[in-house]
Amino acid sequence: MPPQPYRPPALQWQVFHGSDATRHGLLTEHQLRSQAWIRLLQDVYADARLPRDHKLMCQAAALRLPKGTLIAGPSAAALLGIENAASFSDPVHVIAPPQVRISQQRHVRVHIRQLHPDDTHPNSDPPHTTAARTAWDIATWLPTTNAVAIVDTMLRQGLVTHHDLDHILTKHQRKRGSRRGRLVFQIADGIPIDQFVSSLRTRLILAGLPQPQLRHPLHHTEPEIVTEIAWPQQRVTLEFNTRNTTLLTFAGWIVIHAPRERIRQDFPAVLDEIRRALTRRTTHLGNPDAPEWLS
Repeated sequence: MPPQPYRPPALQWQVFHGSDATRHGLLTEHQLRSQAWIRLLQDVYADARLPRDHKLMCQAAALRLPKGTLIAGPSAAALLGIENAASFSDPVHVIAPPQVRISQQRHVRVHIRQLHPDDTHPNSDPPHTTAARTAWDIATWLPTTNAVAIVDTMLRQGLVTHHDLDHILTKHQRKRGSRRGRLVFQIADGIPIDQFVSSLRTRLILAGLPQPQLRHPLHHTEPEIVTEIAWPQQRVTLEFNTRNTTLLTFAGWIVIHAPRERIRQDFPAVLDEIRRALTRRTTHLGNPDAPEWLS
């Protein structure tokens, strides 16, 4: 028979070393295998009633990390409250200085970096990087689309400002990954959008299109129209539905209607349609300097 759930008061709602619990007589090895507990990492257990999110995995990883190691990147963002930064099943990212000896562990991704004192969030438990350092690591470690979505959320929630991003970019401008970091910080703007729109904007820019504006308002229309993803200089907009198509067309805009499902299934065709619309408008405007996306 499976062991009956038993939770001694000292371990309720806690993350702990299983070996410590058995050594101090709080649990037997048989009780540790009950449904009351969940095994997170080697010798690390938690009360099974705790939310199974990335914060829980960060707490578990912290128990196995040597002093001087910090939770970092998307994991630090999760600790700062960014829900889309990492999930329960994602690896925990940590930074260890070169002088700290640390072995590779399952579900933990170790980055060897020399940290400055101002990279550490004061009095954090578990210890993690500051919001600005976290944004930098995210921008240089993750795929650009993922990084922009997370940094967007950090800006939107006020964890970092554009001044913070400019400062840390200057601080690390000669280091590896600075070009990727600069691109992520240029794209992210903190406008309230969902992750699909954030990722789509990034994909369009990476495909060579000029950076679009999100939720661009047309103040001269009645009622006022707010576009989805627009290039105001060329008066081209990508719309997910047909609600404003007539008014936008009447106002002289080229409207590309592409529902989200179509974008998911056939992004290259949508990209080509946008590129051709921008080309037509740029040619019509007589721009003598043909941008890269025209080639």
